[in-house]
Amino acid sequence: MMNTESLFSIRAMRLEDVDALTPVMKAAFDEDTRRHTDLMEDGPEGYDDGRLLRGFLADPDAFCRTLWQGSRRIGALVYRKEGDVCVGDILFVDPRSEEHTSELQSSNLISYAVFCLKKKK
Repeated sequence: MMNTESLFSIRAMRLEDVDALTPVMKAAFDEDTRRHTDLMEDGPEGYDDGRLLRGFLADPDAFCRTLWQGSRRIGALVYRKEGDVCVGDILFVDPRSEEHTSELQSSNLISYAVFCLKKKK
């Protein structure tokens, strides 16, 4: 029998996803910040209170997708096009579980997300 909790999917982001994704986004940005700077936390304005994701969702030109593992939201892929340029590119995955990153890579979900970006252009 297949373990459905290990299955990944990409779904259109909805407003109700923002509250679940905001702590995941904060953890991902803060982890990256700690790895690459002397700061303990940092990210774009609104990354830690949902304003960033809500802003993208309110933009009709934004591409917003939620990454799911089974029934859990584990990350997001978000960007907006301005002319021929993608701006505000954000791809984050919950850093609190190393299994997400390796499973995402092995399942080619990241490749699919990049394919979605290229297809949207």
